[in-house]
Amino acid sequence: MNLNANFKGNLRPGDTKKLAIYVPGATEEELEKGHRAALAFFEENMCLPAQAAAAFFKLEGIEFDPDVEMTDREVRIADVWQEAQEVAAEAICEGWREPAKSASFALGISAKKLAAECEENRKMRGDTTLPHR
Repeated sequence: MNLNANFKGNLRPGDTKKLAIYVPGATEEELEKGHRAALAFFEENMCLPAQAAAAFFKLEGIEFDPDVEMTDREVRIADVWQEAQEVAAEAICEGWREPAKSASFALGISAKKLAAECEENRKMRGDTTLPHR
């Protein structure tokens, strides 16, 4: 079985700019470092961020529709989406006293919009904990 059968080659800059990343308290430079780490991880796993996101959300949807079928590749790259969030957080929070465990990712929206949505969700949950430098 070839898990890389649908990979179309190297990531192209136009494909990767759609990935927004957010970690509370991170600087633009740190976020860029996390972006580079995440993209390298997607490249290493031979999938585009959009492919991994689609597989992840398809896997999440099985909870609501158990008849959804996934290929072996989709199952693997669903994991890549989550693992890339951890890789990005490690790069972003390098040297922090209490680093974030993962970064928030989104496709097709700006990093500013992602940050605003994450902060709104955090406040709605009453979550006051933040990673510390």
